[in-house]
This record gives sequence, structure tokens and C-alpha cells, in this order.
Amino acid sequence: MNDRDQRNLDFILSLTPEQFEEWYSSISQDDIGYAIEIMKQARAVTAEKIADFFDNAEDLSLARSLLTRFTLKGK
Repeated sequence: MNDRDQRNLDFILSLTPEQFEEWYSSISQDDIGYAIEIMKQARAVTAEKIADFFDNAEDLSLARSLLTRFTLKGK
């Protein structure tokens, strides 16, 4: 996503519901396709960042402490 795409996405995401309806009713099918495409790109980037965050978690102590409640204890 380039800077222009990011600015356009920021614009769309900043609209109130009323502003969005007005904007949406004034654009072409090509514009709608473009808006959907930049939203998909942003979703993919966000999903990648989330996956990286969890893949690179350094402090697993909280996860371990929560999981101990669900592990079987020996007799």
C-alpha cells in the first residue's frame, strides 16, 4: 500500500456513518472496488502484524500460568 492508498483509507475510516453514506452514494463502481481493495490490503497487513506479534512473544509466563489450569496433574 502506497502513501496515496493509506491517505484514502484513513479518509474512509474517519467518516461518520452519515458521511460514509453520502460519500458512498457519490462514487463510482470503480471507486467502490478500489476502496474494497485498500481495505483488504489493510486487513492483510493487520493480520500479518498480529501473527508476528504472537510468533515473537518473549514473555510467555502469563500464557503458561493460564494454561496450567487446563493441564492434567499426575497422581
